[in-house]
Amino acid sequence: AAARERIDARAWSVSAREAASLALRRGDGAAIELRQAPGQQQMAAWDCAVVLARFLEIRPALVAGRRVLELGCGIGLPGMMAAAQGAARVLLTERAVGVPGIERHLALNAGLWAPGTVAARALEWTDAEPGPEQGFETVLCSDLVYAGDVTTTRALADTILRMTGGVADAVVVSCFETRHVGLYGGQKGAQSSSDEQNQLLAALLRDEFGTVETVPLEALDADCRDPGIIVHIFSRSPRPSPSPRLSK
Repeated sequence: AAARERIDARAWSVSAREAASLALRRGDGAAIELRQAPGQQQMAAWDCAVVLARFLEIRPALVAGRRVLELGCGIGLPGMMAAAQGAARVLLTERAVGVPGIERHLALNAGLWAPGTVAARALEWTDAEPGPEQGFETVLCSDLVYAGDVTTTRALADTILRMTGGVADAVVVSCFETRHVGLYGGQKGAQSSSDEQNQLLAALLRDEFGTVETVPLEALDADCRDPGIIVHIFSRSPRPSPSPRLSK
């Protein structure tokens, strides 16, 4: 009950509005316009998307001048914010059913970035091949770790590794909301949390992304943050230089 009350108290939440806008905090009156279908998973800007988008305004170096991929993007709010912050290329990906909604939002907000900067395409995380575009420098993940869903977390990690292959300075910015669910068929009262799935994601990425930063709550946007919404930054670990060969 306490968690529900906290969520209901988020005055900055936009997911229940059919029309909403997120004003860019750069002083020129520009805003990302949203046209939503509340209750439809791929057609709403959920709270994690708002928190992550605002965080990218605070830390634009995570996306500016970089090739950015957003996975499971819904309508693509964080990815559009990345484009507005100067990303060199942004690819918004979602299941096929969500792509038309993304494309409508790209058309609605096209004036916020250079032509050709942003594109949308369907991507299933179980796809064996990485697709025509890969080598991304920044991957955005908004609310993609689900309580109790190990299969999804493993597929997410595999997709991140495929799509960032060969990029020495790749980073993953993951924003998730802490949730608990009962485990069906398990011990009565047993629960799993989205935090556990985030820990699993970190473990699956550890060999490649060994540096993990937990962003402090006070480092998030003061008007769009909540103790239950966490942002982690996974950075690709520099590979050790090979040991010099001794001459005989």
